[in-house]
Amino acid sequence: MINFLDNFKIRTKLFIIFVFCVFVPVLLTNAGMYFFIKQSAEEQQKIQMENMIERIVYDFDKKINDAVAVSNYLYTDSVLDNFLRCEYESPYDYYRQYVSLMRDNVIKFYYTAQSVFSVRIYTNNESMIKGGNFFSIDYAKAEGWYNDFCNSPNSLSVISYFNPKNRLLKLEPSRKISIVRRLDYFNKKNWSVLKLDLDYAQIQTRILQEGNFADIYITDGEKILFASSEKNTLYDEFRPASEIKLKSNVISHQLTSIGSGWQVIVTYDGPEIVLELKNHRLIWMLLTVFNLIFPTVVIIIVNRSFSRRLLLTEKYILKVRKQQFEVIDCREGRDEIGNLIRSYNLMVTKIRELIEVVFKEHSEKQALEILKKQAELNALHSQINPHFLFNTLESIRMRSVIKDEDETAEIIEELALLMRENAHWGEDFIPLEKELDYAKHYMNIQKYRFGDKLDFSFYIQDECKGIRVPKFGIVTFIENACIHGVEKSKENCMISVIAAKNNGNVSIEIIDNGSGIEEEKLAQINKTLSKTETTGLSGSENIGILNAYLRFKLYYGDDMEFYIDSAPEEGTEICIIFPEDMKKED
Repeated sequence: MINFLDNFKIRTKLFIIFVFCVFVPVLLTNAGMYFFIKQSAEEQQKIQMENMIERIVYDFDKKINDAVAVSNYLYTDSVLDNFLRCEYESPYDYYRQYVSLMRDNVIKFYYTAQSVFSVRIYTNNESMIKGGNFFSIDYAKAEGWYNDFCNSPNSLSVISYFNPKNRLLKLEPSRKISIVRRLDYFNKKNWSVLKLDLDYAQIQTRILQEGNFADIYITDGEKILFASSEKNTLYDEFRPASEIKLKSNVISHQLTSIGSGWQVIVTYDGPEIVLELKNHRLIWMLLTVFNLIFPTVVIIIVNRSFSRRLLLTEKYILKVRKQQFEVIDCREGRDEIGNLIRSYNLMVTKIRELIEVVFKEHSEKQALEILKKQAELNALHSQINPHFLFNTLESIRMRSVIKDEDETAEIIEELALLMRENAHWGEDFIPLEKELDYAKHYMNIQKYRFGDKLDFSFYIQDECKGIRVPKFGIVTFIENACIHGVEKSKENCMISVIAAKNNGNVSIEIIDNGSGIEEEKLAQINKTLSKTETTGLSGSENIGILNAYLRFKLYYGDDMEFYIDSAPEEGTEICIIFPEDMKKED
């Protein structure tokens, strides 16, 4: 096949290239790209819509469950039940009990659920003064939602309704979605009614945020509760579900909770990129034509470039037959034909060969020089040691002292001391007094970070100062208290270290009042400590605590006792106990 093509002129070969390498690929590529983009965009949009409906269902279900959790709390609250059933002798007596109730945060509990807009309790206790969160049951009987609740077989229901009375004052939305239940936990005969209104505006805002690329509806089967196409409809009546306008694509999800069902519908047109392609078909066709014409023009120009120089080269080669060694004087170009012309000229003049040899030798010499300089630079880098860092810190500290930045200078000095001790490790076990000096340096740095939020105190009996402990062992536990206790706590924290002698044993306690440790995680830490060996540290969680624990264990043996006591939001206490006469400094 290749030899067969050798018989065709270059012009014919270029035409073959145009047909099979330009015309056919352009048509196939454009068609394939269109269908690929269309399919990919539709699949991606479907995934986005499915993710959207999952978020909406999750958020709506969570708000219902949050409100139900509030109702469960009030339903089983004995203080609230006593308040509702009590017969008050006077308004003063009622007001006193009401203040006590509110002070104990019984009703205020619902503020922890952001989805609850208001809490109202309707009761038949005539001795109560109606107002605030408490109303007469007669008020409820005049409302449609109360009749719906009474007709429901469930003691807990979700009711959606429209209250036209709120249109005038607009103190709260006219559209309501309420959790209604009987407060009959303590008394099945004489009961009150609890009604929690969900924050309709908050849910509507969430729907509007999600509805940028699709229409979203939440219905109860009869009416549209929420719609992304509706704005400022808090005081408008619910539209019937039959008015939902479905687009070309529809995704729906059925949600059931507390005996009530809702349907979440997401409807949307095709992807915007597909619509844009359809709307710009003319441009797409023009681009296709351009992709065909432009390569044609280019191939014609390239053909002329070939023909002109090849004919000229052929003319000069024919002169060689006549022993006329003339240099081709033309614009050579940088392609293969240009190389052919240059090779011919070099064969005639012998100059190109000399230039190539000189250039090559020069390049090799430059490469050797670069390698030599790189080796010298690597040698200089390898001579840098930690003293450079210490000297740099000392320079920064002196500069801070000169500029009267005493606090910064002190912290840099504290950091330099700790880093110097860490770099020049020396003894692995040091006196407790010296270990606490390191701990003070570390705590000063942390106090610089946390400010008034952190304070610390060290108490060590004189008899315990010479006791030897693993270097940076106590500091490791203090560091853990700062990171996991102080940093996560919203309150001011105190870290205390106490070392005392009692009945022949030395006790070291590290105490903080930070965020504490969850019970499950504490059990996991204790389990890990009981099974930890030196070969199991790699990849372990809490590697700092495990490392310090193992160093104490290796130093004091089985005579050492180690305890961790902690509770969430109460702090953590670490206690290390070992015999006094084992490791005291000589």
